This record gives sequence, C-alpha cells and structure tokens, in this order.
Amino acid sequence: MRAAALAALLPALAGAQQTTLAGVVRDATSSTPLVGAIVTLGRGADERTTRSDANGAFSFSKVARGTYPLTVRRLGYEPAEVDVDVPHNQPAVVTMRRVASLDTVRVSAADQGIYGVVGTARDLRPLAASIQVLGTSISRLRTDSTGRFFAAVKTPGPYLVRATTDGFTGQTVSVTVKPNEGVEVALLLDSATGPADHKLEMAFGDFADRMLQRGLASALVPRTDLTRYGDKGTLASSLVSARAFGLRGLRLSSTACVFVDGRPMPGFSMNTYGPDEVEMVEVYGGKADRTLNLSQRWPRGASCGDTGLPGSALGDDVVKWVVIWLKH
Repeated sequence: MRAAALAALLPALAGAQQTTLAGVVRDATSSTPLVGAIVTLGRGADERTTRSDANGAFSFSKVARGTYPLTVRRLGYEPAEVDVDVPHNQPAVVTMRRVASLDTVRVSAADQGIYGVVGTARDLRPLAASIQVLGTSISRLRTDSTGRFFAAVKTPGPYLVRATTDGFTGQTVSVTVKPNEGVEVALLLDSATGPADHKLEMAFGDFADRMLQRGLASALVPRTDLTRYGDKGTLASSLVSARAFGLRGLRLSSTACVFVDGRPMPGFSMNTYGPDEVEMVEVYGGKADRTLNLSQRWPRGASCGDTGLPGSALGDDVVKWVVIWLKH
C-alpha cells in the first residue's frame, strides 16, 4: 500500500518542481521591445526554442528547477546569453546591442507604418521575401536586397505581418501600430521540410478579402491583447477581456463557429487552444463577413463549438464566426 501511494505521489511531486519561465527581450540602447528574437533555453538534447512576440515577451512552460543558459539571437544584433535560475520570481530581461543599422528604413519609419527585416532562422542571413500586411489597410510588397522593408499604414490598430519565400516556411507575427509611430519587426524563416501549403496561402488571401469588406460588428485581436493578463484564462475569456474586442462592442455567446488557420472546424471549441498558442483572432457577427467566404466554407448543417460562456440574446453584435491564426 505504501509503495502504491508513493508511486501515485511521485508524478505530483515532479509536477510541483516545474514552473513557467517568462522574460522579455529589449534593445540595449532604447529599451524598445524586440519582436521576433529567437530565444533558446538550455543546450543540446534538452534545449527548447521560442520567439519573442510584439511586446518582446517570451515564455517556456513546464521548466524544472535549476540553472539554465538562455541564448537570444536576432538579425542585426549581437547574440546575447545569460544564465537564469528557475524558478525566477521576476521576468528575465535580456538586452541586445545592435550591430547592423536599419537607418535607411528608419527614415521612412518616422511615418506611421511597419518596418523591419527578413532573414533565415538558422544563420541570421538576410533573405529576399514577399511581405503581406493584413489589417484595416492591406499591403503587399517585397523586401529589398538586404531583406528590409517598410509598409505604410493608413489606420492605427492591430495588423498581421506575413513573410514568405520559396524554400522556406512562411512566418506570421501580429503587431499593433500606434498613431504616428512605426513598429519594427524581424521575421526569421525556417527552411521548408515539405511542399508549400497552398491551402494556407489561399486562407490568407481570404483573410485579406475579409479585411477589405468587413462590417462594423467585427474585430481583429492580436496576441498581445489576448495575453496581457497572462495565459491563465481560456481563449474565450481572454478574447472578451481584450481591448480590441471591447472597443467594437461585441458579445461572445455560448457557441461560435471556429476556423483554425483558415480551415473550418465543426463542433470545435475555441478553448482547445490557450491564448499563448494564438497569434491573432478574427471575430465576426453574423452579418459582418460581407465576403461570405466563412459561411460558404462552413459545412452545411455542421454544429458550432462550445465557448464555455453563458448564452447571449440574438443580435448583430453577437459573434458567430471566430478565425484563429496559430502561433507557429
């Protein structure tokens, strides 16, 4: 009996020794958060890698107690390495020093827009690529020969920035543009391990069409809005607490029809994913998707998924469609 009880207790004790390591990456001179830095925890077979978001934030869950090397790389900056102790009571702050100037882009970035550079994730080599900027305004452009780009933005707010090129897996990052300010991003692409996902590219094309024709009862909610209170809530509760959602006066009912990376998911609960797994969420009332591409792609007679929230009275401000774009 004692042996059985001890065997049952060991997994719980092991879990208690694990925690989440959170941190932020900043420019050493300006303290500006750095988007798209590659953050690696540990070395060798035990190393884990993630990328910093639009707030420069990163996190690793289920980390055992101990001391680990934390290495940060970003195109245009010197690599940075620090040792971190787990558990860490405060977010680990990593500062990076710029070694390659983006001055030619910064001249344009004095205006409202999104600017930055595309490179390879493996060796931080600049990469020529196609750029899509999706939000209230839509831009399609290419980087210059050094991987740099600038996209003017007419209206402040949340945007999704996507970089693609042959032989590499596309990368997407969400950002929020403030009035009369520029936002800098770094998009670091991994080598492709298979054929291009044409369905995913078509889904981003549908996304662009919806942005151009969406009605008032809709919202675009970026990752930083979903995670501003931490990652402890469900995706549904994080969504209704998000500033971009509240500003549109929307309501989320007990059910919603969910798409994931452009694919319809009948009966699927949006809470299958946590806020930390999501890059951006589109939400639409029943009449807000004027392209009708969501209703046309939804299987006839298929049920929607449970949100875990109480039901709401019918109305144009009640969300029917939820499109989740995952963090890859």
